[in-house]
Amino acid sequence: MVNIAGSVKKIHIKILYYLHIVMDVQHICLRCNKQFNKRWFLLRHFEKKKKCNANTLDVSYIDMINNYDTLYDAYKMCYIDNAVVCKLEEKIKCEYCNKKFAHNNNYYRHRKHYCKKNPKTQSVTIINNFNIQNNIQNNFTINNFGEENIDYLTDDLLLTFMGHPYNAIQKTSEEIHFNSCHPENNNIKPVATSSKHIDILVNGKWGTVVKKLVCDKMKRIAMFILNDVYLREGPHKMSEDCCKQFEQFRDDMKIKKDINKFIQDSLELLMKNSSVISI
Repeated sequence: MVNIAGSVKKIHIKILYYLHIVMDVQHICLRCNKQFNKRWFLLRHFEKKKKCNANTLDVSYIDMINNYDTLYDAYKMCYIDNAVVCKLEEKIKCEYCNKKFAHNNNYYRHRKHYCKKNPKTQSVTIINNFNIQNNIQNNFTINNFGEENIDYLTDDLLLTFMGHPYNAIQKTSEEIHFNSCHPENNNIKPVATSSKHIDILVNGKWGTVVKKLVCDKMKRIAMFILNDVYLREGPHKMSEDCCKQFEQFRDDMKIKKDINKFIQDSLELLMKNSSVISI
């Protein structure tokens, strides 16, 4: 008798091998994040009867065979550090002056504070390829996770958050991802706290990824934004006590696991409730 299951499996492995040759991607299992020096070792990994743990993307072997390119983009967005992502992707270009940047952080600072061609004061503003006129938004496109429009985050608002530093990251993330006045940034779907995975928008498509990785990226983005404002405005507009508290918070973030766990848990609750609940 012909082993149909075995034949189908061999066909899938051949397709995967073809994808790796044509697309020239790294030899990484997108489920468990294990890396291989050669394509053949990755193929042998896929031949195992017992599936590996879904440490990064909650996808099957068949999903990776059929949609490896799209899933690899999601993997890069949520798992690989920003510095590595910038090496793999094209440089980011300012939509106003065409200046190019290697890192998202530098692009954000330039666009918000230093770009002389950014028409912030005009009555008609073009933001992320859709028009807002007379403060009325007619239509919008949801931005990919990690590519949000944050021009509306004012320094005064962020300084207010820094007055309570241990909730500042959560409040900043809420303003970015769950602001009802800016639905173009609602790129995270609310999920139960018991779930280890969450749906986010990557490359214009919704995909399921590990929740912890999303929280880690939200924490890095929010902390960069807060630290940038603090270095520019904090010493001039915040009291000495508030400055000391925020600096102590930054130090605690680096060495204290309980502080990071508290922020992780708070961000997971934010994903469930779509807002920060204070008691």
